[in-house]
Amino acid sequence: MLLKPIAYLETPYSDPDPAIRKFRERAATQMAFDLLKQNVADELGNVFLSLLLLSDKIGVVLIGICLQKVEKIKEKYPISLSKGKAIKYTELQNS
Repeated sequence: MLLKPIAYLETPYSDPDPAIRKFRERAATQMAFDLLKQNVADELGNVFLSLLLLSDKIGVVLIGICLQKVEKIKEKYPISLSKGKAIKYTELQNS
């Protein structure tokens, strides 16, 4: 179920002017987006801290394993075969 932005709720202070109503709707939507963005940012921070702690615990350098992963992806998806295509790497040779 989707919730309506606060601006849609009927109140004694609802303004019949469509321009003001539209402004309030956009403001409510922006406030909801900003709150969601902050919540997602907080969760990303939690995940990143967990990754840092885990990588330290097992003795790997996080940036190092990320760079290794990028190299593996480059091998699986060479630009000459994969540019502009959204297919699995096993299908690249056949396309």
